Amino acid sequence: MINKILKAKSWQIFSFILIPLVVAFLLKKLELNGVGIFLPEILGSLFWGIWLWSMAIGLNVYLPEKLKLSTSKFKYCFVYFFSYLLLVSHFIFLAQKSSILLIVWVFLHITAMLCILYILQFVAKTITTMILERKPNFSEYIRTLLGIHFFPIGIWFIQPKINQFMANHKTIPSSKNSSILDDEPF
Repeated sequence: MINKILKAKSWQIFSFILIPLVVAFLLKKLELNGVGIFLPEILGSLFWGIWLWSMAIGLNVYLPEKLKLSTSKFKYCFVYFFSYLLLVSHFIFLAQKSSILLIVWVFLHITAMLCILYILQFVAKTITTMILERKPNFSEYIRTLLGIHFFPIGIWFIQPKINQFMANHKTIPSSKNSSILDDEPF
Protein backbone atom coordinates (compact mmCIF):
# COMPACT_ATOMS: atom_id res chain seq x y z
CA MET A 1 0.00 0.00 0.00
CA ILE A 2 2.83 2.42 0.80
CA ASN A 3 4.27 1.97 -2.68
CA LYS A 4 0.91 2.82 -4.27
CA ILE A 5 0.64 6.00 -2.23
CA LEU A 6 4.20 7.01 -3.08
CA LYS A 7 3.40 6.51 -6.79
CA ALA A 8 0.02 8.30 -6.66
CA LYS A 9 -0.46 11.50 -8.61
CA SER A 10 -0.80 14.85 -6.86
CA TRP A 11 -4.48 15.20 -7.73
CA GLN A 12 -5.24 11.78 -6.23
CA ILE A 13 -3.58 12.63 -2.92
CA PHE A 14 -5.23 16.06 -2.96
CA SER A 15 -8.67 14.55 -3.60
CA PHE A 16 -8.40 11.85 -0.94
CA ILE A 17 -7.37 14.37 1.70
CA LEU A 18 -9.31 17.49 0.81
CA ILE A 19 -12.70 16.21 -0.41
CA PRO A 20 -13.61 14.65 2.98
CA LEU A 21 -12.47 17.82 4.76
CA VAL A 22 -14.59 20.02 2.46
CA VAL A 23 -17.59 17.72 3.01
CA ALA A 24 -17.06 18.00 6.78
CA PHE A 25 -16.88 21.79 6.49
CA LEU A 26 -20.13 21.89 4.48
CA LEU A 27 -21.92 19.60 6.92
CA LYS A 28 -20.94 21.90 9.77
CA LYS A 29 -22.11 24.97 7.82
CA LEU A 30 -25.46 23.27 7.22
CA GLU A 31 -25.58 22.71 10.99
CA LEU A 32 -26.35 19.02 10.66
CA ASN A 33 -25.93 17.25 13.96
CA GLY A 34 -25.01 13.70 14.78
CA VAL A 35 -22.03 11.44 14.97
CA GLY A 36 -21.87 11.10 11.17
CA ILE A 37 -20.82 14.72 10.85
CA PHE A 38 -17.34 13.81 12.12
CA LEU A 39 -16.83 10.86 9.74
CA PRO A 40 -15.63 12.93 6.73
CA GLU A 41 -13.27 14.90 8.99
CA ILE A 42 -11.84 11.68 10.41
CA LEU A 43 -11.45 10.22 6.90
CA GLY A 44 -9.63 13.32 5.63
CA SER A 45 -7.31 13.28 8.63
CA LEU A 46 -6.77 9.54 8.20
CA PHE A 47 -5.80 9.97 4.53
CA TRP A 48 -3.45 12.83 5.46
CA GLY A 49 -1.87 10.61 8.11
CA ILE A 50 -1.46 7.73 5.65
CA TRP A 51 0.25 10.10 3.21
CA LEU A 52 2.64 11.33 5.92
CA TRP A 53 3.36 7.76 7.08
CA SER A 54 4.00 6.61 3.51
CA MET A 55 6.48 9.38 2.87
CA ALA A 56 8.34 8.97 6.16
CA ILE A 57 8.51 5.18 6.35
CA GLY A 58 8.33 4.34 2.65
CA LEU A 59 11.01 6.76 1.45
CA ASN A 60 13.30 5.98 4.38
CA VAL A 61 13.60 2.41 3.08
CA TYR A 62 15.12 3.71 -0.17
CA LEU A 63 17.83 5.72 1.60
CA PRO A 64 21.33 4.27 1.89
CA GLU A 65 22.13 2.87 5.35
CA LYS A 66 24.32 5.85 6.29
CA LEU A 67 21.47 8.28 5.50
CA LYS A 68 18.57 6.38 7.04
CA LEU A 69 16.75 8.23 9.77
CA SER A 70 15.67 6.45 12.94
CA THR A 71 11.92 5.99 12.78
CA SER A 72 11.21 5.01 16.39
CA LYS A 73 10.48 8.55 17.66
CA PHE A 74 8.49 9.28 14.49
CA LYS A 75 6.32 6.20 15.05
CA TYR A 76 5.69 7.13 18.69
CA CYS A 77 4.74 10.71 17.77
CA PHE A 78 2.56 9.51 14.90
CA VAL A 79 0.58 7.07 17.05
CA TYR A 80 0.27 9.61 19.86
CA PHE A 81 -0.89 12.45 17.62
CA PHE A 82 -3.50 10.51 15.68
CA SER A 83 -4.79 8.79 18.83
CA TYR A 84 -5.08 12.23 20.39
CA LEU A 85 -7.07 13.45 17.36
CA LEU A 86 -9.53 10.59 17.74
CA LEU A 87 -9.98 11.06 21.49
CA VAL A 88 -9.78 14.85 21.82
CA SER A 89 -13.50 15.57 21.50
CA HIS A 90 -14.33 13.15 24.31
CA PHE A 91 -11.58 14.51 26.55
CA ILE A 92 -12.55 18.16 26.03
CA PHE A 93 -16.07 17.32 27.20
CA LEU A 94 -14.71 15.73 30.38
CA ALA A 95 -12.13 18.48 30.93
CA GLN A 96 -14.86 21.11 31.11
CA LYS A 97 -16.15 19.49 34.30
CA SER A 98 -12.89 19.39 36.25
CA SER A 99 -9.96 21.76 36.57
CA ILE A 100 -7.54 18.84 37.08
CA LEU A 101 -8.74 17.20 33.88
CA LEU A 102 -8.36 20.56 32.15
CA ILE A 103 -4.71 20.72 33.23
CA VAL A 104 -4.19 17.15 32.00
CA TRP A 105 -5.87 18.05 28.69
CA VAL A 106 -3.59 21.08 28.25
CA PHE A 107 -0.55 18.85 28.83
CA LEU A 108 -1.85 16.26 26.33
CA HIS A 109 -2.60 19.00 23.82
CA ILE A 110 0.86 20.56 24.06
CA THR A 111 2.40 17.11 23.68
CA ALA A 112 0.26 16.48 20.59
CA MET A 113 1.36 19.79 19.08
CA LEU A 114 5.02 18.92 19.67
CA CYS A 115 4.40 15.51 18.10
CA ILE A 116 2.87 16.97 14.93
CA LEU A 117 5.77 19.39 14.61
CA TYR A 118 8.19 16.46 14.87
CA ILE A 119 6.17 14.43 12.35
CA LEU A 120 6.20 17.25 9.81
CA GLN A 121 9.91 17.89 10.40
CA PHE A 122 10.75 14.18 10.03
CA VAL A 123 8.81 13.83 6.77
CA ALA A 124 10.37 17.00 5.34
CA LYS A 125 13.84 15.85 6.33
CA THR A 126 13.25 12.40 4.80
CA ILE A 127 12.09 13.89 1.49
CA THR A 128 14.98 16.35 1.36
CA THR A 129 17.48 13.62 2.24
CA MET A 130 16.05 11.56 -0.61
CA ILE A 131 16.44 14.44 -3.07
CA LEU A 132 19.87 15.69 -1.98
CA GLU A 133 21.26 12.21 -1.22
CA ARG A 134 22.89 13.59 1.94
CA LYS A 135 21.80 14.78 5.39
CA PRO A 136 20.20 18.22 4.95
CA ASN A 137 20.36 21.12 7.35
CA PHE A 138 17.23 22.96 8.44
CA SER A 139 17.47 25.70 5.81
CA GLU A 140 17.46 23.04 3.10
CA TYR A 141 14.21 21.38 4.18
CA ILE A 142 12.22 24.34 5.50
CA ARG A 143 10.36 24.76 2.16
CA THR A 144 9.35 21.11 2.18
CA LEU A 145 8.29 21.45 5.82
CA LEU A 146 6.06 24.41 4.96
CA GLY A 147 4.71 22.54 1.93
CA ILE A 148 3.68 19.62 4.11
CA HIS A 149 2.22 21.93 6.74
CA PHE A 150 0.15 23.78 4.12
CA PHE A 151 -0.62 20.53 2.35
CA PRO A 152 -3.38 21.70 -0.04
CA ILE A 153 -0.70 23.75 -1.80
CA GLY A 154 2.37 21.71 -0.90
CA ILE A 155 1.02 18.47 -2.36
CA TRP A 156 1.39 19.94 -5.85
CA PHE A 157 5.13 20.50 -5.31
CA ILE A 158 6.07 17.57 -3.07
CA GLN A 159 4.27 14.64 -4.71
CA PRO A 160 5.80 15.21 -8.19
CA LYS A 161 9.28 14.99 -6.62
CA ILE A 162 8.31 11.73 -4.96
CA ASN A 163 6.82 10.45 -8.23
CA GLN A 164 10.04 11.28 -10.06
CA PHE A 165 12.10 9.50 -7.41
CA MET A 166 9.84 6.44 -7.52
CA ALA A 167 10.02 6.33 -11.34
CA ASN A 168 13.82 6.23 -11.10
CA HIS A 169 13.76 3.55 -8.37
CA LYS A 170 11.46 0.87 -9.71
CA THR A 171 13.00 -1.90 -7.64
CA ILE A 172 12.48 -2.12 -3.93
CA PRO A 173 15.80 -2.05 -2.07
CA SER A 174 16.81 -5.30 -0.45
CA SER A 175 16.75 -4.74 3.28
CA LYS A 176 14.92 -6.08 6.28
CA ASN A 177 12.50 -3.12 6.11
CA SER A 178 11.60 -3.42 2.44
CA SER A 179 8.69 -5.76 3.20
CA ILE A 180 6.65 -2.74 4.32
CA LEU A 181 6.55 -1.57 0.70
CA ASP A 182 5.12 -4.78 -0.69
CA ASP A 183 1.66 -4.42 -2.11
CA GLU A 184 0.71 -7.93 -0.97
CA PRO A 185 -1.24 -8.06 2.32
CA PHE A 186 0.71 -11.05 3.70
